[in-house]
Amino acid sequence: MEYFIISGLLTAFLFYCYKKDNYLLAPNQLMGWYWFFQILIIVPLCGFSIWEYTGLGYIVACMVVFSIPFLISNKGVVPSSIQLPGRCSPSLVKCIALITGLGIVVHIVSIFQMYEITLSEGAFHIGAVSDRLYDMKFHGEEKSTLWSRISLILLYSFPLLTGYYYQILKNKCLTLVGFALILYVSLLLGTKAVFMTSCILWIAGWIASSIEQNKRIDKKVFFNSVIYGGFLIFILITGLFIRIYGGRNFTVELALKSVHNIFANYAFAHLLAFDHWFANFTWEVFTGGQYTFFGIFNTLGLANREIGIFRDVLYIGSLHTNVYTVFRSLVTDFSPVGGLLFMALLGFIASYAYKKVRFSHESEPLAVTVLVMIYAFILWSFVTSVFAYASYICAFVYFYLCQKFIIWRSGC
Repeated sequence: MEYFIISGLLTAFLFYCYKKDNYLLAPNQLMGWYWFFQILIIVPLCGFSIWEYTGLGYIVACMVVFSIPFLISNKGVVPSSIQLPGRCSPSLVKCIALITGLGIVVHIVSIFQMYEITLSEGAFHIGAVSDRLYDMKFHGEEKSTLWSRISLILLYSFPLLTGYYYQILKNKCLTLVGFALILYVSLLLGTKAVFMTSCILWIAGWIASSIEQNKRIDKKVFFNSVIYGGFLIFILITGLFIRIYGGRNFTVELALKSVHNIFANYAFAHLLAFDHWFANFTWEVFTGGQYTFFGIFNTLGLANREIGIFRDVLYIGSLHTNVYTVFRSLVTDFSPVGGLLFMALLGFIASYAYKKVRFSHESEPLAVTVLVMIYAFILWSFVTSVFAYASYICAFVYFYLCQKFIIWRSGC
């Protein structure tokens, strides 16, 4: 019964939001539908009886307070018809994207140097290398240098730039080559996060550009999104195979069973984990932003990062995970009420940036960057806060500076 009540209320609210602004790319609508479909699909697949539903109710409350600023927006504003960012110099954009993409190559070279990987190992024994590097990371033996940190920022900046300037990068070869290299990095390190995050950042940049140019999602784009989503799932499964079985013998039966169990954990367990955690967490001293902004706290030496954001693992039946969505970070940092206030504040910021980008007649690099950050926050929220990683934050800063430079040089 709780499932149908939550789904019904969220459906009615989302249609009300659509009636106020029939633009599905608006941050509040994207976030609402994003979590609506997760709740709609995951709950029955896991079984109605194992849910507490209080955590799901809290997520719905977060959606509502996040949407309030969008519902009180001014009416009668006519969107700009100026095509942005298409007025900027295509050759300059390609040059900046190419220079940024070279950072991916530098990152690969730095990985080879840090872990003493030969070209032969990197080309023909990627499974064994991936398995070894993942074990080193798990045991706290991960290495980094100044060049690896800088190049990692460029790696994450590349999808931001190519997504945002997608309309004027007529030749998509640069984007495809860049993502192929990012995919190689992800497989080499035995982690799904690098490639998945890059896809999310590209989508965030593309959505911001579409809003700026007042474009809507057509059938072709929707169809392509489904294909790309399927490809992403395939890549994640491939990455899991390489990480788990990189240098080991395995049977087809064992492999299929492992994929079923692991994929179920990655696809479904995060929502169930938060629901159970929220229903049973105890009131403690709240951490004031440590988990939401872990990247900043870690850089300033105020907190030490370990593997993952949370170390405790939830076990329910065959599902187990230490991923609890962004909402656990908010509650842990600010309390349940404070988490709602944070989402309301984020909604006001998102609403202001959204209006600024959509209705302005001039380029607004700061508003665009903020809007891209909001979309990345939404799409990454099934894992944790996008601000929990310093490299992501630096990539947003780099993206803003590139916009300013391109506008300055192009005279936009």
